[in-house]
Parts: sequence; C-alpha cells; structure tokens
Amino acid sequence: MKNTLLLFVQYFENKRDYFECHEIMEDYWKSKAHYTKQDFEVVLILFATGLYHLRRNNNTGAIRTLRKAQSTLRQNDLSPYHQFIDIHQLDSTLSSLIESEQYRKITFPLKSEMRSLFNEQYGTHSDEINDDIIHKHVLRDRTQIINARLKALHDKKPVHKSPDKCHHRNKR
Repeated sequence: MKNTLLLFVQYFENKRDYFECHEIMEDYWKSKAHYTKQDFEVVLILFATGLYHLRRNNNTGAIRTLRKAQSTLRQNDLSPYHQFIDIHQLDSTLSSLIESEQYRKITFPLKSEMRSLFNEQYGTHSDEINDDIIHKHVLRDRTQIINARLKALHDKKPVHKSPDKCHHRNKR
C-alpha cells in the first residue's frame, strides 16, 4: 500500500499525470481480496480523475467527481491511509477545488514522515506538461480495453445463472 501511494504521488505531483494516477490506484484497489466503492482508494482515484477533468475544462464532470471523492472520504474515518495522508488537508483541498471550479497544481497532502520518504525516493517535480498527458484518455490506444470489454460481454452469464444473482464479486 505504501509503495503504491508513493508511486501515485509521484505521478500526481512530479508528472501531473492524473490519468496514470487513476490507473495506478485502480489496479491496486482491484487487486485487493475484497474491495468496494467505499474504499479509500476510490477517494484517490476520484481525486485524480477530478483534477484530470478540471485541467481539461470539463467542469461539470470534474465537480461531480470531486464531490463524490469528498463524500467517500468523509465515510472513511478508519482507513489505514490516515497514517500517511493528512486527511483534513485532503478534505479542505477538495472543498477548495469544488468551490473554485478551477484547475491548479496541488501538492498532495502527505504527512511529514511520508513526505520525507517521498522526497528521498522521487525528488522534485518537473513542470513539463504536454498534450499527451492532458488529453491522455483520447490519445491512447484503446484496442486492448475494447477487446477485453467485448470478451467480458461475450463471456458474461445472465444474472439469473450467477451464483449470487449479480456479476460483481464484491457487490452485496
């Protein structure tokens, strides 16, 4: 978890590649034995996604996503991430972004010990941002994703034949 968070913050701060932040945290989240949409990782996924949309001037999608991140954050008081992240600062940052509806570079609210570890491992950020990062979701090759979705649709069993009457293993 700690290494994934550090990698997430590297892409968040040093590269401002919010799309990749989403991918990193989603992969970690879905690798857990049990995961739900109320898990703290979802807050981080939504936070990065909201910034991605704000930077692209999709304010409606961004604000909706950031509000969902904040709502999920406020439901996760016992998360193990509290030892690494200043949760109050994260909540405040989300509020500020929602209120302003404007993109700005964010310093991820790591607690001091984690910030020191991050600085040792990853150093400082680069301000070099290009269209490949800003518009990543429309410029990437989606062939694998489309093929995986088509395969999943083809392999999908009707709900009435599923053992627990749903398709998602963690849905309750």
